[in-house]
Amino acid sequence: MARVISWRRYVDGVEHAAAAEVAATKFSAAPSVGFDLLEADGRPDDLSALLRHAGAAIESPERYFAPDTPVEFTQDRDSITFKSPIASGAANDVARARLYEARHRERAVILLHHWNAEAEAYHAFARLLAASGIACLRLSLPYHHERKTPGVGFARELVCENLGLTIRSNRQAILDARTCLAWLERLGFRRLGIIGVSVGSSIGSIVAALDSRVSAAVLILMAD
Repeated sequence: MARVISWRRYVDGVEHAAAAEVAATKFSAAPSVGFDLLEADGRPDDLSALLRHAGAAIESPERYFAPDTPVEFTQDRDSITFKSPIASGAANDVARARLYEARHRERAVILLHHWNAEAEAYHAFARLLAASGIACLRLSLPYHHERKTPGVGFARELVCENLGLTIRSNRQAILDARTCLAWLERLGFRRLGIIGVSVGSSIGSIVAALDSRVSAAVLILMAD
């Protein structure tokens, strides 16, 4: 029992220290509806319209989460870039990923990281997958890494107090992931899967539910 209590104190100490380290960076504004971020001619505070928008998305998720047109990918060694299906006129418009090639182009997974993960956080894991014969495409989620908004020190826009912005950002992440599935399929991969961690698992679960190309899903620290 003493060891358990000691371990819990240690974990609590680590978590409090980590929280204190980023406390000066993170911030939030007043809660807002943000419907104008979903519909260009919508009123920002129109909650009833936002609820109708969300209801329509739930009724027709295949249409709501389907990229409109094929997307051109640019590959420079293991660095992948493409124009995100949702554009907002910012650095976030350019989606970025890193490809970890396996020996054969047969199996591949898309890896969706946790909220505010560093770009190299999953490097060892992705390399291990590739060494095991599973190619890995680590996709940078919206507002992460090079997609961050200048002057904002964390990926606030993916999960924030603005409902419209949060919905738009998560929809963008799902569209980005489905666009990557299409690209991997064009490369010749026949068996595709998805791995999501924390908020990445929330996004990945929707992709797996909608896209028949996903034959396996691993959802870690599941966020619903």
